[in-house]
Amino acid sequence: MAHVIPNSLTTVLLVYDIAEQSKFPNPSPRLHPIGFRINLSCWIIPITQLPEDLLNDFAGAGIDYEVFQFAEHEEEKIRMRAKRAIEAHAAEIHTSLIKSLDSATQAFRAAEAQVKAECDSELVAHLLTAEADKKRRQRMKGALRVAADRLNAAVACAELFDDTMELKDCLKGLEEAIKARREAFEVTLTAMVGI
Repeated sequence: MAHVIPNSLTTVLLVYDIAEQSKFPNPSPRLHPIGFRINLSCWIIPITQLPEDLLNDFAGAGIDYEVFQFAEHEEEKIRMRAKRAIEAHAAEIHTSLIKSLDSATQAFRAAEAQVKAECDSELVAHLLTAEADKKRRQRMKGALRVAADRLNAAVACAELFDDTMELKDCLKGLEEAIKARREAFEVTLTAMVGI
């Protein structure tokens, strides 16, 4: 979804309180493409992007929320805060991806070591190791997909707040790196039997 950067950025603060025992789904995936988080339940969003459907869902579920409009003279401060928040979010996405890939590899190595230590049959050991490797590759593929989706949301948000487009260009570079890694991984998967 392409956004046009407005000359003037009128923003609002969306504050909500979802009770811990609530079954209401986390709204963050809906909000990341259109705004940035100040803390757990506070988001800054351009007024033109305010998700009325989400507010209606909040009201229908009995969730307490408020929307406060910022003064126009605060625009530059908001843009700078948005840049810092989006940069931090992108770094968290990248760190999370690295940890997920490492976790999948570590789980495979542990399973492989256990099979080698406990299995007498070479054929059974091979089959069990192959199954563990398949699970590792599936986890890695999923982690790459999630990171790409989350980064797409960060790029969409940057398009709304970054009037210089420097942040968007930086995020696009990270997005291309993840995309290339994902494509290389998928080529490897298709070359392997059973995937």
